[in-house]
Amino acid sequence: MVYIVSFFTMGTLDQLLNVMFSQQVRVELHPIFSQLTELVTYIVTFFVPCILMVAWIDIPFEVAFPLKRPRASLAVPAVFFCLGLMLVGSYLSGMLAILLEDLLGVTPSSPEFPIPRGVPAGLIYFISVAIAPAILEELTFRGVIMQSLRRFGDGFAIIASGVLFSLCHGNLVQGIPTLLLGFAIGYFVIRTGSLLTGMLIHFVNNGMAVLMELSGQLLSGEMADAFLLGVFFVYFIGGIIALIFLLLRHPGIFRTIPSRYPLPESGKHAAFYTSPVMILYLALTGVVLWLSLG
Repeated sequence: MVYIVSFFTMGTLDQLLNVMFSQQVRVELHPIFSQLTELVTYIVTFFVPCILMVAWIDIPFEVAFPLKRPRASLAVPAVFFCLGLMLVGSYLSGMLAILLEDLLGVTPSSPEFPIPRGVPAGLIYFISVAIAPAILEELTFRGVIMQSLRRFGDGFAIIASGVLFSLCHGNLVQGIPTLLLGFAIGYFVIRTGSLLTGMLIHFVNNGMAVLMELSGQLLSGEMADAFLLGVFFVYFIGGIIALIFLLLRHPGIFRTIPSRYPLPESGKHAAFYTSPVMILYLALTGVVLWLSLG
């Protein structure tokens, strides 16, 4: 667990700063410079610790970052399945928000990063939101972290890396969707044996989020709502069709992945989440989540 200290410390501090100084500083900067600053900060936050982790635990690059070409018959339906899963996660997140507001009087929120005006700034924004996360977060979570944890069992590696992926976003709004997405991407990365599958899923998901946000800026209220409903319908139907296709084309695709590690699953998770590093990280994440509640 020691090898993840640098990444999670930097990631949590970055999320903490985003919550505390969300818009005040960015608004005062030129849009292009602001977007470049965000992009460089993001790259440093993920790329440097990721490379340090590989060197720290002495894992071969080809093991930490499996990049073989995945089968299209598995990777493409995986994309639509994950989009449908994100729709389910978003619905559950909305239900959680309503529950928290009714019971505690608090409303979960996430940092807002509106699309800047102008083509150059908008292009940098797209790279920061859709392309960079699809590469860097997959190299980190489904790459070095999940691949290094597979010696304890693939199921444990998928769940642990998915939980860390969700916590890294630092807010309850994205918590459930990113948790489900993290589990699904991890599973399909292992099934296809390639991080390229995860990068594709991640890119399409984030790219569609940018497209939906852009529709809200360019279209009128009713047209924007109609567009979003159309997208959600495609997510829902596409997810169902993809699920049926995967079950028929790849029998046993969702069967449990056995583990040869002697410790039971409950013991592995107990040891993982009660380690000093995870306790510290969970405490820092708790502070971020508290600050994100409005």
